[in-house]
Amino acid sequence: FLSVLYVVSHCFVTQVWDELTSPENSITIFTAVPTIYAKLLEYYNSGIDLSLTEKRIKHACEKIRYVVGSSR
Repeated sequence: FLSVLYVVSHCFVTQVWDELTSPENSITIFTAVPTIYAKLLEYYNSGIDLSLTEKRIKHACEKIRYVVGSSR
């Protein structure tokens, strides 16, 4: 069961990073529970896919104007 959860969460995180760094990305608002933010940062800090350059990530994050994290 835990391995399934790990795979699902890992796939989700890679999909989020793929979407955020896509040239067609029009995301300006991002909301999630704190666990999702932690997973995104964990993936980033663990040696994110080399195809996601720092410049693309910075550009994607600069476009987001509103970020909310809540566990309720």
